[in-house]
Amino acid sequence: MSAATQRRVPLAAHLVRKVSVEAPADPRSIRKLLLGEPLSPMTAERIRRALDQLGLAHLVPAAAEHER
Repeated sequence: MSAATQRRVPLAAHLVRKVSVEAPADPRSIRKLLLGEPLSPMTAERIRRALDQLGLAHLVPAAAEHER
């Protein structure tokens, strides 16, 4: 298991899957965005939109917001 997956993601696994379906995006990409790790802009935007629709946009770190 990588160090990134060992860090705590501020979202329960079932919600990560729900965002994954809404985005559509791989759950690993959702975890990356929530941990502030680099992600392709198109994927990040889809995930941000899905998080916003689910009322979870506040979970995106400020560093990831500035990548737009």
